Amino acid sequence: MSELSNRVRRQVNRFLSAAKFEPIDEHRVRVGGLDIIGEFTISRDGVVLERKRNLWVIEGLDYLLTNGVIAAPLYLAPYANNVAPQDTWTAATFAATAGEITTGYVEAARQQWNNTGVASGGSLGNDTDAIFTANTGGMTVWGSGLLDTSAKGGTAGSLIAATQFVSSSTYGQGITCSLGYTLSLVDPT
Repeated sequence: MSELSNRVRRQVNRFLSAAKFEPIDEHRVRVGGLDIIGEFTISRDGVVLERKRNLWVIEGLDYLLTNGVIAAPLYLAPYANNVAPQDTWTAATFAATAGEITTGYVEAARQQWNNTGVASGGSLGNDTDAIFTANTGGMTVWGSGLLDTSAKGGTAGSLIAATQFVSSSTYGQGITCSLGYTLSLVDPT
């Protein structure tokens, strides 16, 4: 890890610990002059269909304040309802409100976000996308959430961020849906 990345991470942790952040809009939070931006990616069989910035939910901001820069395992969860996330969503309301897909894919749990760690310039990206393999009934994905618990449909823990894609994507039996997530620190100037 580069010295720049270590300095950026220490600075962000210091600002988050001191609660020196301000929401800029629904997609960005400013911490010490840097914007924190999250972006979801959805792919079908390795082909990227869409990249979409997330909505920072209040519970996710609280999580960042409590835990600093994300180090604990986080999990991606596709959802089926045609609904835009609200900043009042929580892990307790995500599954029901978003229509988290719990039976449309064969994997036993939400799939882990495999982040690369902090890269030069201050971003946490995908090492590999989380793979969801459609079962016999298939699935239609409208959006995704990023949570700190792995149980499908689970209501414990924290919802960090969520997004609704511009259009739905349908996956037939055996077709893989790949979800990715990138968290970036960006100098807004």
